[in-house]
Amino acid sequence: MVAMKIAIDYDYFPKEISALIRQHTQPLDKLIIYTCDPDWGGEDLFRSGRKGLSVMNLQSSPDHPTVRGLFDLLASPSDLRRLKELGYNRLVLVSESPVRFAVEAANPGSKRQRRYSPPTISPIVDSWPVIFRSEDLLIKEIP
Repeated sequence: MVAMKIAIDYDYFPKEISALIRQHTQPLDKLIIYTCDPDWGGEDLFRSGRKGLSVMNLQSSPDHPTVRGLFDLLASPSDLRRLKELGYNRLVLVSESPVRFAVEAANPGSKRQRRYSPPTISPIVDSWPVIFRSEDLLIKEIP
């Protein structure tokens, strides 16, 4: 509860990331967003004033065959073609909030490491043009 309270009241990270997304994308862009925080990625879309699809996991779940993980979604030519047809033109990867990480890592006995967005997705996705890159945010153009 304390961690949630601190994250909600004092975490600057969602506001900062949303400002960067707003700065490096256009209002009509449609984003595919993955965030390492265990929250719904829609917060970054809402705060930045952008529309898009929030992908919750990197890997698909065998228990939920209709829920695609980011790796499978972007590796499937038919899924990627359909996403492009629907107007998705930007991929956004967001690392875990440093404030959230610090609050959780401060618990006694914690050996937790901060979660960063994946350094690689696939050879095809890795070759897409980079619009913006930092330790906490990667925005790529979907060609």
